Amino acid sequence: MSTVTKALAESFDLEFIRESRRKNFLHLARAFDCINQLSWTIGDQVPLCYPLLIDGGERIRAELLMKRIFLPIFWPGIAPNPGYEAQMAQTALHLPVDHRYREDDMNFLIDLIEKIRKNN
Repeated sequence: MSTVTKALAESFDLEFIRESRRKNFLHLARAFDCINQLSWTIGDQVPLCYPLLIDGGERIRAELLMKRIFLPIFWPGIAPNPGYEAQMAQTALHLPVDHRYREDDMNFLIDLIEKIRKNN
C-alpha cells in the first residue's frame, strides 16, 4: 500500500462508517423484512447494501430512477439466464446503507418505495 493510500485510509473514521452502515441496514430491515423474499442476519458484518427482493422490483427501480435515485444492479451478465440467479439480478433492489445517509434518508426511501408499491 502506498504512503498516500495508507494515509487516506487512516483518515476515515471506520467505526463511524461501520456503525452507520449497520444502523441503516437494520432500519431498512425493520421496514422491509416482512415483505422481503430474502432473509438476512448480518451478525457482526458491515453490509454493502440492503438487498430487497420483492415482486415488482424492476418497476420500482425504474420509478426510483425517474426520481434520480440510483440503485446498483449487481451481476448484470446473469440476467439473460433462467433461474433464481436471473431473478436476483433483474429484480433485487440493492438499497444504499452508506454512512453518508441518516435515518431521515432511510425513512424517505422507505416511504417512497411503499408509495410506489401502493400506486401499482
